[in-house]
Amino acid sequence: YAELDNIYLELSETSRVNLTLRKTDAVEELVVVGQAINSSGLITGPRSTLTGDQIMDIASVNRDIKDAVATQPFVNVYSISFNGDDTESISIAGTNARYSSFQVDGIGQSDDFGLEYGGYPGVKSPLSLDSVEQVNVSVVDFDVRDSGSTAGNVNVVTKSGTNEFAGSVYGFQMGDSWVGDQIEDNSVTVGEFDEETVGYTFGGPVIKDKLFFFINYDKFEKTEPGVWGAAGSGALREVSGVSLAQANEIIGLAKSVYDYDAGSASGMNNELLDEDLLVKLDWNMNDSQRMTYTHQTSDNNDVREYGGSENTLALTSGNYTKTTELQSDSFQIFSDWTDNFSTTMRYGMRTVDTAQASIGGDDFMRAVVELGEGDRGPQVIMGPDVFRHYNSLQTDTSEFEFEMSYLLGSHELVAGIHKNAVDVANGFVAYSDGELLFASASDFENKTPYSIDYRNSPSGNPADGSAAFEIETTSFYIQDTWDYSDRLTLQFGVRMEEYSMDQAPKYNEALFAAHGIRNDTSLDGKDIVLPRFGFTYDQGDLGMMKDVTIRGGMGYFTGGRPNV
Repeated sequence: YAELDNIYLELSETSRVNLTLRKTDAVEELVVVGQAINSSGLITGPRSTLTGDQIMDIASVNRDIKDAVATQPFVNVYSISFNGDDTESISIAGTNARYSSFQVDGIGQSDDFGLEYGGYPGVKSPLSLDSVEQVNVSVVDFDVRDSGSTAGNVNVVTKSGTNEFAGSVYGFQMGDSWVGDQIEDNSVTVGEFDEETVGYTFGGPVIKDKLFFFINYDKFEKTEPGVWGAAGSGALREVSGVSLAQANEIIGLAKSVYDYDAGSASGMNNELLDEDLLVKLDWNMNDSQRMTYTHQTSDNNDVREYGGSENTLALTSGNYTKTTELQSDSFQIFSDWTDNFSTTMRYGMRTVDTAQASIGGDDFMRAVVELGEGDRGPQVIMGPDVFRHYNSLQTDTSEFEFEMSYLLGSHELVAGIHKNAVDVANGFVAYSDGELLFASASDFENKTPYSIDYRNSPSGNPADGSAAFEIETTSFYIQDTWDYSDRLTLQFGVRMEEYSMDQAPKYNEALFAAHGIRNDTSLDGKDIVLPRFGFTYDQGDLGMMKDVTIRGGMGYFTGGRPNV
């Protein structure tokens, strides 16, 4: 009889246990027992793990994975814009979120183009907290299987069904009536706003002990007041240099002279709708093989106020709606061919469509009407803002990985291949509808601008100014993890990555003549070798500190490249 205690494993973590068995006729049965426990969050060096129960215990107003990872000592969640909590960013080890990677069940789900603030492919997390089994956060790992980041990695493991049917229905509500309107003796203006989250989870067996399912649907809606309005409009913040009468005069001129609805001078609500769906299947194919399939959709519809400031009144026709549609499918097959040899195969594909459209439509100019004090004085703006004149984005991403692992004595040998392809179609031509500046309302009425800024492709069709390209990364890696002793584990590995691109920019002869630099180049054919070394030393108790583990290493890393 033998019993081993104090062995704690996280999801995706492996540990070797060495036992010496003695032959005896008295042994009739050998039983191996594993028991799930609820640890208090193992933090060992630059890596930490939160279980689903720990995540649900965190006080999260926004119900976002960011609130979970923010509890880790090397993670900082902060706002990098003035648009509120929806644009909070995850910084790992002090770096920009765009240089970290975000994964769901081991398959990449980062913002491949790099325009989102928080590192997600959309405005909010594509997953509900109620679908999360575990979150693993790490600074760049010395393991050669870690790639696509020069900062850190957030890997979310989703829940699976079991032999018991189980589910939940939930709802959360927050509004202005629950917010105070006074701080000491100072009154605070709080506009009407409302947040509502509803959803459900349900999981269980399709075939007992064989096939399981898990479903989560989550819907979030948020409405909050716009900020800027004309003086006398009652908006949260009023543009003191533009009266409501002046604004209404310009709105009337836009309608009578240009037949254009310039919108309102009193502002409009900002709105956000986010719907997420997760469907997961787990199939125990046989005693030595298991497959998982994960399907995700995430749709964002974000209505944003844009352009207002202390001396600029932005009429609501210049606000815009940003929509993001994500669909992701991934497969994983885990196979134990022998007691020593195992393989893992992963394949995922993801499409993200992003569109931005002005509230007032895209068939009008961006008009700036100054009120007699020049371009630094009070002014009224209307029409689609210049960055929404032609703006669309689609990324198609595919990912494949095949990994082999072989146990050879005190060594674990790992080798594999990883391929990642990102196909980008980005339509962005600013000022293609023109921006016209008028010195006064009278000039606006008479159609006499003093400045016209118009930019477009040479053909006059902004679609011809789009960027379309594909970048493919093929990686090979090999690694030896050596249990040198009961306390010391050494890790040696190397990863090689090669880039291929079929497209390159058109040659610009004028650029070469002026600067001697060719622009018709790309990353095609470039490669990089990434050697890595790491170690883990289990010190045990050290003075007042219990179970001390020392980790370290060195290596080269690449990735987290914003394709924009």
